[in-house]
Amino acid sequence: MASDASAPKRSTARRAADVDLVRRALAREHAAVDRLVERLRCVPRMLTAKNAQLGGPLRDHELQDLVQDAIYAVWRKLPEFEGRSALETWLYRFCFLELMRRLREERRLPSPLTDVFGDAELQVAAPSAVTTAADTELVYHAIAQLPDGEAAVVRLKHFDELTFAEIGDQLELSPNTAKTRYYRAILKLRTLVGAPMIRELGEGAR
Repeated sequence: MASDASAPKRSTARRAADVDLVRRALAREHAAVDRLVERLRCVPRMLTAKNAQLGGPLRDHELQDLVQDAIYAVWRKLPEFEGRSALETWLYRFCFLELMRRLREERRLPSPLTDVFGDAELQVAAPSAVTTAADTELVYHAIAQLPDGEAAVVRLKHFDELTFAEIGDQLELSPNTAKTRYYRAILKLRTLVGAPMIRELGEGAR
């Protein structure tokens, strides 16, 4: 019981430590820069995994180019990191969007684009409903319009594939509150984007 009660504090402390690490790295503290470079080693793994999940549209040499571009872009965007999630969660979403941007620019987005969130509970719909990058962007734009608390739950659920218990740990909520926010967000997304593009499979939620 004591361990469960202290989990939100540990999560908050981890996020605060990530913010401090980024701040010190941006100030060019050598130890912090070295530590951050080590943390950024997850970027190629994330991009490789997501490229594979989409069917491998980028070849190895193209993926290596994207890794370099993504890491450069991460360094430029680091001042925007506010610790609302763990650094790796932030990087995961950043990598996904960089990959999608590259595929969109080269007109090589897999078609149909399904299950881009990596979770069956929220899917881009069938081939007849979603075949373009514009549809995918519409979903992400809709998520950005949600209240911060609801958007955070959706992103943690689908970008980081966390359970509701783990989301509650990250956001200092009970699992039931996290689940309530999630399904409230799903209903709003169905309104913003349209029911055919957002599919709710609530029985699979954990």
